[in-house]
Amino acid sequence: MNILSYAKKNKLSMALCTFGAVVILLLSVVYIRFPRSYVDYIARASEAYNIEVSLIRAVIKAESGFDSNAISHAGAIGLMQIMPLTGEYIARLKNIPFDIDMLKDPQTNIDFGVFYLARLIRRFGNTQEAIAAYNAGEGNVAIWRANDITEIPFKETRNYVRRVNFNNRIYSLLRV
Repeated sequence: MNILSYAKKNKLSMALCTFGAVVILLLSVVYIRFPRSYVDYIARASEAYNIEVSLIRAVIKAESGFDSNAISHAGAIGLMQIMPLTGEYIARLKNIPFDIDMLKDPQTNIDFGVFYLARLIRRFGNTQEAIAAYNAGEGNVAIWRANDITEIPFKETRNYVRRVNFNNRIYSLLRV
């Protein structure tokens, strides 16, 4: 092998190694920014309430960033940021006793959040309005629908729906 063919072959190898390293780096960043925590709890809730795993992960990421100890300024608790009154309401619908500490348990929080999200999807008939209602409340979305509002009037909720949809697309691509 002459020196010229060796140099060409070496450049190709270097280019392939560089490309591979960039792909690995990008995938690492994506997997760090889009965690796969609570796999079993999410899988169980997905199956129980017929909600895609990617959507559940997208909501958790938007709500708490997968921080099971998260408490919002409004008082929402846990991974899926459930308000205590909503948690009490869900427990009543599920016919189980309620204690606010239940919302701090990741398994219960995910179960309650997905139960509620599934209920919102059934009520509004589409995922987009259900996501908006998860953030802004059922009453607000019902009013918006009654007034034929085509755009969500709350900037925070518009951004929340966009964030959940973006997260959902990423998680769908990652197939997690």
